[in-house]
Amino acid sequence: MNKSELKIRDIFDRIREREGVQSDSDLGDILHISPRNIVDRKQRNSIPWDELYQYSQVKNISFDWLIKGQTVILEGDTLYTLPTNQDIIYTLAAQIYQTINDEQRILSTEKFQRILQLLHREMIDHKLNQVPTAKIREIIHLAE
Repeated sequence: MNKSELKIRDIFDRIREREGVQSDSDLGDILHISPRNIVDRKQRNSIPWDELYQYSQVKNISFDWLIKGQTVILEGDTLYTLPTNQDIIYTLAAQIYQTINDEQRILSTEKFQRILQLLHREMIDHKLNQVPTAKIREIIHLAE
């Protein structure tokens, strides 16, 4: 994907969806950009690189996802990019979190992230839309 294919409206929409805001004013507050600047950037398709990078760092989200809508995953020593719907990742993370709470388990952040990666990888490999709760329980028990 080259710079001309990047659309600032798509980037702003990802932030709006993630933050649950609609207005340019709210978006500007989040990115520390004036609402007028937001409008100008949308009209010119001008990307505020510094502000977006700072936002990704503060929110601890993938800059690649923010810019391209793709997730970069490090698995072992291999880095690969997955074009993916972030809603699937959030839904899967919520399922894992709910199962951990239901089972009254405690997992480190690293184990949680690894479980999320493994189950997401399984969804991709087997072309699944979701992971059965029994499978999530099994992986959680193995992670302990």
